[in-house]
Amino acid sequence: MKDSSHIKWPRWHNPLFPRPSGMLDGGLHKADIRSGPEGERLYGGRIRVQAERFKRFEAQVEKQLLDAAAPLQMEAGPLAALVRESAASRTNTTRSSRQAARASDARRRIVELDCELESLIRQADCITEAALSQANAYLSVYAKASKFAVLEREIPRLSRSRNFQEITLIPADNVRGG
Repeated sequence: MKDSSHIKWPRWHNPLFPRPSGMLDGGLHKADIRSGPEGERLYGGRIRVQAERFKRFEAQVEKQLLDAAAPLQMEAGPLAALVRESAASRTNTTRSSRQAARASDARRRIVELDCELESLIRQADCITEAALSQANAYLSVYAKASKFAVLEREIPRLSRSRNFQEITLIPADNVRGG
């Protein structure tokens, strides 16, 4: 299993020169303020491209997270089966006490794996949030330059479309017992 520090996460790179791009698009009327479902917003091709780039970036981070979590999930599967077996047999014999000890070790390892997965999820969230703030900062600079005015409500804001917290090792009911 790779250490989480050795995972090659994707990196976010904003396009260069947001102010000149905004000024050029403003002068050529490629970016306009329109009424939409969220109120008055600036619309334009560069804004759509930035939103699409961010969605692709999110998908890349999710793919990398799932690739990094797959070995953890594969290791947790047999451990969960061992815990379920132990929970099913409740007799007081030497064999069952050994099995209970193995199940206890398996539960402990599952908790360790879950902590590793939580660490990976936190890393993915931090990377995505940092990229989101950089993308929104780019849009802010671009929008202000394109309209040659102070804009607040009209600046488009990107938002996250993926929730990494839904990724789990195994269903919670498989770990219970004992």
